[in-house]
Amino acid sequence: MTASHGTVEQLENAIEVNPSFILPVLRESRPIFNGDLLEKYRNARPSKKSLEKFIETTESSLAITQRLLELQSELPSIIYPLILRLRAVYLTEALLDGKEHSTMGFMELLFKAGFSRKQASELIAVFRCVRGSKPAPKTTLSHQDMIRLFDVVEDSYQRVGGKWEKLA
Repeated sequence: MTASHGTVEQLENAIEVNPSFILPVLRESRPIFNGDLLEKYRNARPSKKSLEKFIETTESSLAITQRLLELQSELPSIIYPLILRLRAVYLTEALLDGKEHSTMGFMELLFKAGFSRKQASELIAVFRCVRGSKPAPKTTLSHQDMIRLFDVVEDSYQRVGGKWEKLA
């Protein structure tokens, strides 16, 4: 087996295991070498089987986060998993719909749920601090805002789950 063949197999495996994250990267990639190979995968679509783990882990994540909400945990410990999961759901929905994803498209989910630009920026700032193991900034967000954010993630997940069910 050649090194390039092994790389192709690894890429195909990565697409099968984690299409929500790999396919968007491939679509945005600019080839230096093997442009034809990249083009082959650029239009790949996730399969029902390849998204099964994502569906399972999203259900589990939402159940855990719902418990954090019930316990009225610290906001950063609620914001991080919700924004992380919302990003994954947003990317997956874009893949399933064959649409481009963007930061603005992601932010639109928050705006449609009634979050102001300031609140959406605070959510992202807290998410980035927690991701970077830095102290979260002070925020004007409330526990009620976290419930609303949870609802946005859950509604988005339900839409994706419906689309997933229809996949072959």
